[in-house]
Amino acid sequence: MFKLFCSLLFFYCALATPTRAENTLLSNDGFVIAKAVKLGRKAVNQNTDWTNVNTGKNELIKNCDQNCKNCDTSTGTCLSCKNGMFLNNNSSNNVCMSCPANATCNGVSLACKAGYYKNANSCSACPAGSYSNAGATSCSSCPAGSYSNTGASACSKCPAGYYSNAGATSCSSCPAEYYSGVGASACSKCPTGSTSSAGSASCTTCPANATCSNGKVSCKTGYVKDGNSCLKCPDNCNVCSSSTTCHVCKSGFYLQGTSCLPCPENCTSCSSTGGCKTCKGGYILSNGKCSACIKGYYAKSGDKNCTLCPAGYYADQIGSSSCKPCPAGTYFNSPGAIAATPVRVGTLIMGCTPCRNGYYSTPGSVGCSSCPAGTHVNAQATGCISY
Repeated sequence: MFKLFCSLLFFYCALATPTRAENTLLSNDGFVIAKAVKLGRKAVNQNTDWTNVNTGKNELIKNCDQNCKNCDTSTGTCLSCKNGMFLNNNSSNNVCMSCPANATCNGVSLACKAGYYKNANSCSACPAGSYSNAGATSCSSCPAGSYSNTGASACSKCPAGYYSNAGATSCSSCPAEYYSGVGASACSKCPTGSTSSAGSASCTTCPANATCSNGKVSCKTGYVKDGNSCLKCPDNCNVCSSSTTCHVCKSGFYLQGTSCLPCPENCTSCSSTGGCKTCKGGYILSNGKCSACIKGYYAKSGDKNCTLCPAGYYADQIGSSSCKPCPAGTYFNSPGAIAATPVRVGTLIMGCTPCRNGYYSTPGSVGCSSCPAGTHVNAQATGCISY
């Protein structure tokens, strides 16, 4: 009887004692943030039976997204994200986002690398002509005298011989006759007596006996360039390679070896053996020598024959290279006059003849003219004047 009583009592006690079960709510990093206890057959109310282990209160627990590291469970707001992510503060509960390209993220915020700037939740490259430091929210324009390519963390200075304005994507070459140093915002003009080619860092002084332009130094005829100087060629030499070696002689000389020797008299060019090839004006070549034209004739350099002066002109010198016009107030109506005044040659008058009274002439005339009515010849017989 006693055993039966005890057995019934144990069964009753077991039924009278409620069963206990405990559930836990974990954060994303594995920490317990709330507990729920189930007594007997009572169902767990997810809104009231969670106990916040931080406050000890029964309250609704709001969890954050799976990438949140620190979460405010009372509001479901993420306070910091996992490494390599950042908080999107524009969302209602701070969503965690992956770190974009060209940025560094500390779980809370993102910072763009140098050469980039923050553009919403990403990093955009600075355009050419600008730059940025790390963490920038905008790009700065390159100062004058520098330039940059896309995505630059700093601007590069223009090299010597170049310049730029502010915000430049490249540097421009200084023009000829100008120069600049490193990082120039403008080019400077070369001082008087110096020259430079385009893109020059400095100017070259123009030496004596030279002409200089666009950075080029050209020695005058009869001189040769030697470093930054122009040396005189040998005597009577136009083109030489040194002060002792000639290659092209002046007119009237010919090259023998490296020296210049005179051509025959009145000869402007001759062979390497000294034979004349071209005579100067007023002379013609005859049997390898230069013969002078007689009075009343002329010849240009290189002419093969002497030519009579035309009517109204004269040549009063032996070896004339051109004819002179008869003076005003005189005339000559035939070719070959030999003087500005009448000269008798045999039975001929071979010089310019004065106009008779009442007539006039202009220079180079072949005849004289009378004055129109109401006028008369002036004293010089060179024109007409009114009474």
